[in-house]
Amino acid sequence: MKIMKKFLTVSALSAGILLSPFHTHDAQAKVWWNGMELVQGQIGKLTVLKDTELYNCR
Repeated sequence: MKIMKKFLTVSALSAGILLSPFHTHDAQAKVWWNGMELVQGQIGKLTVLKDTELYNCR
């Protein structure tokens, strides 16, 4: 009976922490790289120095 009380207490506290509105992963910092903002899905920056043919492999 004592073990069950401890288990229920720990379970309730864990659920409270996991479901609390203060526990979010939505915060994202803006990342700036040499004066440009890095956006979602962007993996780098490229400077084209001459005419270049572009290919799409999809």
